Amino acid sequence: MPSLRPQVSACADDDQKWSKRKLNLKPIVMVEVFFGNLVYAELVATFETEEMFMLCLPTLKKEAERQGVEVFESINEEK
Repeated sequence: MPSLRPQVSACADDDQKWSKRKLNLKPIVMVEVFFGNLVYAELVATFETEEMFMLCLPTLKKEAERQGVEVFESINEEK
């Protein structure tokens, strides 16, 4: 069974009781990002969500290009 992290979503009406708020359980995802080439790879970042990884990917690609390497990623769901 995957590990779950609770995320509480906001209610439409702030006067509603706490017990009526929805609890959204999402599997924890680990995204590892590496810079490298055919000879080596170096871990440069880790992210808990794919969404955050996608937000940072353009900057990671620019830095990899500056260093003359490529970006590789490994996406793993905890089980």
